[in-house]
Amino acid sequence: MEAARHLVALPDPETGELVEVTPEALEDRIVRLEDELAEAHRLIRSQAYRIGVLTRDHQAEAESSPHWPIAVRLFEYHNRLLGHPGAEWNLKRFAMVRRELKKKNGLERCLRAIAGKANDDWARTHGHTTFDDVFESAKKFEKCLAKCPVDWQPPESAKAFL
Repeated sequence: MEAARHLVALPDPETGELVEVTPEALEDRIVRLEDELAEAHRLIRSQAYRIGVLTRDHQAEAESSPHWPIAVRLFEYHNRLLGHPGAEWNLKRFAMVRRELKKKNGLERCLRAIAGKANDDWARTHGHTTFDDVFESAKKFEKCLAKCPVDWQPPESAKAFL
């Protein structure tokens, strides 16, 4: 009894022509696929290494910025004031706050925005008081600034920098 034709021939993935299926042909296909997979793994490892190098370069560049120390202190101040002791400082957060620090009266505006978020009862009640809730976008930042109390005074430790 002869096997059905569709069980003994498959289309070749490169040419599309029907190729007889034999154990040898299947073994060759497996070897080719394993080689392709190994090459893909090498490429992924290589790209992961390059991403690591770029990240370290970006980190070093950020840390050399004159805004870095002030940004870190703002982050720590925010976390103390709004109760986020476990929050972690990272490059994304630095980029968010640096955008505001570069502007005229940037430090004062950042401190005012943090005070505004601390003054927002709804945000405090609903847990929307993270650093990102203040600095993630210009819109969020401006809303926080608007909620700053009229009689707000900067913290003593910041007055020397204003």
